[in-house]
Parts: sequence; C-alpha cells; structure tokens
Amino acid sequence: MASIDVKEFECILNSLERSYVHLEMRSSYGTDAERLFLGRDLDDTSWLEEWPEMVSWCDTLRRYRAEGKSCRRVHIIDEPLNDYWRWSHAVTKPLEDAGEENRWLARPTASGVELPPDDFYLFDDELVVYLRYTSAGENADFLTSRADLDIETCRSAFEAAWNIATPHRVYRPA
Repeated sequence: MASIDVKEFECILNSLERSYVHLEMRSSYGTDAERLFLGRDLDDTSWLEEWPEMVSWCDTLRRYRAEGKSCRRVHIIDEPLNDYWRWSHAVTKPLEDAGEENRWLARPTASGVELPPDDFYLFDDELVVYLRYTSAGENADFLTSRADLDIETCRSAFEAAWNIATPHRVYRPA
C-alpha cells in the first residue's frame, strides 16, 4: 500500500473514468470543512451554497452523471442518529440531486457483512483508497492499493452493504 496526500486523493477523485463506490463506517467525522457547517439549520439548507467544497463537488457529480458515470455511497450508521449523522442526512439531498446515489444502513443490520477496518473508495473497480482518521474524526492518511485481494474485499463489502441498505429518498432517521 502507498500513502498519498490530500491533493493526490483529490486528483483521483476528480479524474474518475467509470465509477466509484464509497463506504462510510465511522460514528462521526470532524473534517475542517464539515466543522464549519455543523449546527446549521437542517430544515433550510440554502446555506450549502456558502460551502465552496460542496458546490464544487456537486458540480463534479453533475458532470459525472452527464458522462454516464456511476457514483454510489453507503453510510453505516447508529440509530438514533447522532448530531453528525442528522446533519449528514440533511446535506445528502444535494449530492443525490447532483448524481450520487446514497443508501443508509443501520449498524446492527450490517453485522453479517464482512467489512474492512477502514472507510474506503473503490475507483473504477481497480484502485482502493482507504481513508484513515484520527480519534477526533480528522483525516489522517489515505492509503492506496491495487491488490486484487483489497479490490475484491472492498467490492464485496460494498455490494453486500448496498444490497441491504435503504435508499436515501426512502430512509427516515430514527
């Protein structure tokens, strides 16, 4: 495995050829960009337009959708949702509208799924990027792998989770 920095990760994220899948398994996250917007009004998300990273990412997702690329994410969560996940659920609608499919999976339901130890992206079914975090939920490292075992492990875990997760437009937080 090779470690990459955030700029290299962003380059991979913005040069998608066919598809990505993304599995999130932590109880909360604390990235700098998100921290600025936690606690905002969840009923009126017009403030999302003030978040340049979100605006840019939604533009990228719209471009991917127009190019016929597939973008899917599963959130494995504890219920009832904590503050972070209530916030995340509210900000997922713009991602969905832009072209990323999202599903929600309660942690007890996921207990039969073999999961890798870290969150990950699988890009174009050929590159895994494991997302490593500090105990405070901040990005710590990005580890890449093209090993067949890592690719198959992540593909299988994602598809198993995807198949039993609830689509975002249907999921109602407990």
